[in-house]
Formats: sequence, C-alpha cells, structure tokens
Amino acid sequence: GGVLQHGIYNPGIEEMNLGFGEHKNPMPIPCEYDYVELIDRSPTYDGVLAKVRKNGLSGVIGTFNGTVEIPLAYTYINTYFTLKGGMYLLAGDGNRMGAYHVGDEVELVVPVTEGYTLDKVKRLIAVIEEE
Repeated sequence: GGVLQHGIYNPGIEEMNLGFGEHKNPMPIPCEYDYVELIDRSPTYDGVLAKVRKNGLSGVIGTFNGTVEIPLAYTYINTYFTLKGGMYLLAGDGNRMGAYHVGDEVELVVPVTEGYTLDKVKRLIAVIEEE
C-alpha cells in the first residue's frame, strides 16, 4: 500500500471569470503532497494559498493553478499579521528564519537567514513597515 496523497480539485472553478479572461481548464493542486492546509484570508490575486508538505518539508502554493509561491524547503511556516502590512508568512527551520509578505503576490521581504529568530524577523518586519 502507498501513502495517501492529498490534492485539491474545485469542480466549480471552470465557471469562474476573474476579470482577466476566461479560465476554462484550471490546473488543480496535484495529488502529490503529504499534507495540504488552506491559508485563511490569503489575499493574492490568483486566489487562496495553501501550505503543503512533502517529505517533511513545507512550502506554499497557490490553489488556483498550483504555482509554488514558497519552495518546499522549510520545516516551519506560519502566518503573521500586522495592522499596517497585513499578512506575512514566516518561514524557516531550527536556526534560520525569514518572512514573505502576502499581497497581490507573495514577496520575500526578510531573506531566510542563519541565526534569525522569530522575534528578530518580527522586529525586521516592523522596521520595513516604518520605511
């Protein structure tokens, strides 16, 4: 027997017109991940994001077309919200941490750096928001 693999398929998505052309044959999230968790309130222009895990490593993909937004390279990914900047995804592992900002797109704002802690990354986000 094999391991149960997870994916996402939205049969209603073919009806969607997102305002930039019709999307007739959407690509569902392929059933290749060990774990899929939708990220609530993610505001990207191509829909909700999903945290995925494969072979023990986590990343983030877009649910509309399966685009990899954060590579499957981390053991830790978590949402972090600020009043000014909105949603961030903090990513890293035991001894390195960084942050991606989630707006219309997912953008690396604090490179995943050796020695950075969650607190350090949150402080750096605060500095970025003051600029």
